[in-house]
Amino acid sequence: MIKQLETRNRPTLRAVAAAAAIAIVAVATIGAAAAQESTTARETPLQQRSPEEIQALALLHMESASPGPEHERLAAMEGTWDIEITMWAQRDAAPMTMNGTVEAEMILGGRFLVQTADLADTDAAGEMMTILGFDRRSGEYTLIGLDTSGTYWVAARGPANESGDGAVLSGEDYDAVFEHMQLYDFVLAWPDDDTFRTQIIFKDEMHTGGGPPFKMVETVSRRRR
Repeated sequence: MIKQLETRNRPTLRAVAAAAAIAIVAVATIGAAAAQESTTARETPLQQRSPEEIQALALLHMESASPGPEHERLAAMEGTWDIEITMWAQRDAAPMTMNGTVEAEMILGGRFLVQTADLADTDAAGEMMTILGFDRRSGEYTLIGLDTSGTYWVAARGPANESGDGAVLSGEDYDAVFEHMQLYDFVLAWPDDDTFRTQIIFKDEMHTGGGPPFKMVETVSRRRR
């Protein structure tokens, strides 16, 4: 199980973040002065801002580095879950189901939720790892997925829905074997505190056959009591 980053490292990380924010202010201020002195200097939106505006942005950047309410939502998912995975090889095909367990744990000071799934007791034995987060800069949930069916990873990101009980995260992955760009959505839903559902919807022509988006995977997780 992935362990928490040791607390003795946190002051160092905060110091690095503070130094980075100060560097942003310094570089942008110097750049703004240089742009005013030279007509050939290349200006950027940041360089056009006043030192006060840049200082406010630096403070906002540091604030967004700390966990927020959305991370509390993720933290509530810590623990052991039973999962049922349903897969469709193609549209209208008979579904294949498998069951497993998930251990979920927050890491890096409450910033990311790592879900490690074990499907050892099924015909399709293997492991899966999903890392969920929330980027406070963009206001989007983030996802990185890995498993033992391949040596690659997939990623997606997207905002929560209006009700706050779900999110649609979009991503793409270039398959160098098939020479094709895969387009997909991870549809996340929290019907209640003890249930978590994920659907994987493919949107590219290779998976849809030129038709509408195609749901290939649905995973339902239920908290173990």
